[in-house]
Amino acid sequence: ASSFVIDTPEGFERRTPTADRSVLPSRVAPSGRTVGGGERVGRPVRPAPPPTPVAPAFDAAPDFELATASGDAVTKQTLAGEVSVFYFWGTWCVPCRVFSPLVSGLVDAFEGEPVGVYGLAVRERDAVAPAEYLAEKGYKHTLLLGSPDSGRVGADAVARAFRVRVYPSIAVVGAEGELVGFFRPERGVEPSETIGQVESAVREYLENHSDKLGG
Repeated sequence: ASSFVIDTPEGFERRTPTADRSVLPSRVAPSGRTVGGGERVGRPVRPAPPPTPVAPAFDAAPDFELATASGDAVTKQTLAGEVSVFYFWGTWCVPCRVFSPLVSGLVDAFEGEPVGVYGLAVRERDAVAPAEYLAEKGYKHTLLLGSPDSGRVGADAVARAFRVRVYPSIAVVGAEGELVGFFRPERGVEPSETIGQVESAVREYLENHSDKLGG
């Protein structure tokens, strides 16, 4: 055991270290300045001030040309002044069978407010199937298809413009054509929770951008 004993070198003294490691014993720095003896080394860290709340800036949503089942044109200009919920779906989409009734419920949730809820049918062979499906289920959101000039029955071109990769996907477009939010199914997240996120995004927009609505 004696071989592990460390003698105190000449010119030094042995001290018991303190619990606060920011307090160091006195020593002579290379510059010749004496540091220590209870002096704290380094500057105290001040907490950062809380960030100033800033309204989020939204990017512009892609331009779109759509049509209702009766052939009425739907564009950014025709939807100006309202918040639009774009639900990208298809009669072939299995997860959409769970999401569609929840999306339809948003119509009731925002009744009387400047909010439109639209189902953009994609990859459809004809316009009859999606129209009959919504009617059969009693869904309340408005069916949108490709514009007559697009040469496509469904809203495929608009889905590509919004970079939809997963079905269903939901885009929230603001009153001035800005993209407020984009939502899609996530592993471990219930569909009702996803629709709840959509509803929260719309309500936050209505609260913070009332000056843009109704124009």
